[in-house]
Amino acid sequence: MNVKQFARGTVVKVEAEIKRKPPFQTESYYDPSAGVKVTITHVESGDTAVSTTSMTKHDTGKYFYYWQTDSNDRYGQYKIEILADDTYDAVRREILVELV
Repeated sequence: MNVKQFARGTVVKVEAEIKRKPPFQTESYYDPSAGVKVTITHVESGDTAVSTTSMTKHDTGKYFYYWQTDSNDRYGQYKIEILADDTYDAVRREILVELV
């Protein structure tokens, strides 16, 4: 897995594309009824930097979140979890980034 590195004190843009494929139909972008949330956790310590925060909708099925890191944040890897929950589907994605 390729881990992107960012300097502490910079902004990390988190993007998510949410798609679903109903039976016998084509895959398409959609907006989950419960929205799209992001949680960011330091891997080694388990400390939470961002807790279940709503992402901003850019277009149907396309969301983003700007994580403003601090120059005092811990060095190391952070797990970014994206959860899109809906009545019929749940989409979960994980991304690793590293603050250096």
